[in-house]
Amino acid sequence: MIKRLTKNDIDLLQNSIDEKGAIIKSVINIEKFLSNENNYLIAYIENDKILGFVLAYTLQRYDGRAEMLYLHEIDVAETHRKQGIATKLMNELKEIKDKNGYDKIFLVTNKSNDAAISLYESMGGVTNSDDDIIFTFK
Repeated sequence: MIKRLTKNDIDLLQNSIDEKGAIIKSVINIEKFLSNENNYLIAYIENDKILGFVLAYTLQRYDGRAEMLYLHEIDVAETHRKQGIATKLMNELKEIKDKNGYDKIFLVTNKSNDAAISLYESMGGVTNSDDDIIFTFK
């Protein structure tokens, strides 16, 4: 089952900490995150356990152009990879994009992340250039 999680799903997240520890660091933080309608945490759930998830944010535009979805993270439990779960999660995110009129989904990944690149290309993702550079500031 695929489900967009809400603040009412905290128990499910807590029950999934051992399976996917990367999902939740703090119940307070995740509850705040899930309370924002512009944030998306979509989970693939089997037997009340989260086996995969995609995390995305709405990027609001100041210039009147359509909002975009920024895909921040997608992950599937190692024991359940290569079973189509990531594809199902991506398809759900595409449906959210279409339903809400978002212009597009965009993301950043590393050239060395072969699994991610393979997934994104298989889903119709394209790159506009091969020379993008990412800067971070702390």
